Amino acid sequence: MTTTHQYLDKYPISVDSEKLIVGTIHPHDHDNFTVPFFYGNVTSIWKLLSEAFPNDLQRPLTLDGILKFLKGKKISVSDTIRKCDRKNLTALDKDLIPIELNKQIKDDIRKSKISEILFTGDSMVVDHFISFISDHYFSRCQTIHSTMI
Repeated sequence: MTTTHQYLDKYPISVDSEKLIVGTIHPHDHDNFTVPFFYGNVTSIWKLLSEAFPNDLQRPLTLDGILKFLKGKKISVSDTIRKCDRKNLTALDKDLIPIELNKQIKDDIRKSKISEILFTGDSMVVDHFISFISDHYFSRCQTIHSTMI
């Protein structure tokens, strides 16, 4: 089963962003997302951020509310995979077979003010990212975090 990313071109990295949240790719069945955006399937990351910043990201969660929050906090969201096959119909990174990486992320980061990157997945996300980003960027980046959300 082949999944093509639905949000990379629609919501590119902002040149004004200082932070970047990076994942792999959204689940295959994106038509049923609660919010038609990155992490919109279960909105767990947005719920967590809403709890941390209740005045800035209010509930109920909406696409407009999330976009306003991200712009206000100078955060962009992207993924490392543009197109993939799946071994199983899950959202697990271990079931992904990358067909096309998101190589645009490299230029987008260079044109931005990003100094901090937060990875939402396991080491596969970091490995894909490092496989095509230059060392030049890492000398500018202050912080890189990897966490499961």
